[in-house]
Amino acid sequence: GGRRGTREGLGHTSGEEPDEFNGADEADVQMCADLAAFFSDCKAEKKARVSMTSAKWVSKPKGAPLGAVAMKKELASVVAVPDRVAHLAEEEAATRAERKESEMQPVGQRRSASARKA
Repeated sequence: GGRRGTREGLGHTSGEEPDEFNGADEADVQMCADLAAFFSDCKAEKKARVSMTSAKWVSKPKGAPLGAVAMKKELASVVAVPDRVAHLAEEEAATRAERKESEMQPVGQRRSASARKA
């Protein structure tokens, strides 16, 4: 069994059988793998193996808790480095906090992020 984690998706043209990387650029595949590892129990690891498959090979086992999945077929695996995306998660958290703070202000007092930085 694998570790608890997250799932990231890379799309492909409908009706086509996805290949190993769904035709995606290797950098995109690596980014998805790094994000999946970062938002999983592997966040503190230097490296983590991330499995790749098609949605048709993933199912929820009967009686399993919400979010648990079983993978019937692995198409590929990627070595992920969670630290590579840590800065992206921090930037996103800061952006969301700023947006939330802005939304809490009365409408007449709201300023855009660009106006605050000027």
